[in-house]
Amino acid sequence: MQAERIITKFILLLTFLFVLNIVNGQIRDSAQSYVPETWKKFHLGIRAGAGIQRSFYFEAGLSLQKYVYEARHGFMVSTFYAAFERTAGTSGETPVYGVKGGAELINNGAGGAIEIKYLANSDKEDVMITPKYGFGLGFANIMYGYNFSTNKYPFSNIGKHQFSLVINTSILFYHSKEKK
Repeated sequence: MQAERIITKFILLLTFLFVLNIVNGQIRDSAQSYVPETWKKFHLGIRAGAGIQRSFYFEAGLSLQKYVYEARHGFMVSTFYAAFERTAGTSGETPVYGVKGGAELINNGAGGAIEIKYLANSDKEDVMITPKYGFGLGFANIMYGYNFSTNKYPFSNIGKHQFSLVINTSILFYHSKEKK
């Protein structure tokens, strides 16, 4: 019984050393996958989005995007934008129109944003500040935001919570731009 254990341990040790020798003898993989270059400056693009904040809303505007990639840390996308927003009217409430500006930062898929928007309809107006967090790739982002009203939430079709999907086209058309 004792001899069998010693032989089994010896065979396991030889197997381990044999596998270790094979692994060390292999050639390192030198294949390089293509990774996009870092954008040295901001690029202009079209921004379009849709979401829910008690009622459906959409936005359209322009964005400036900068893409940074570093092998050790991954990617980061910075976006500054200005857009027009329209929130659909609910029963008895008129639609709300507004303009907004903001900044988004996406780092390895996780993101955050802050936006300020001026909203108005025929008889009310408000300025809202909306911090957001979510995830995305820079060209498509899904975010949750919390609307802080400066006028005690005068619109019944705009609530405190907001979910949005936004598309920025700067990254989609980058291949046709100068890369250096």
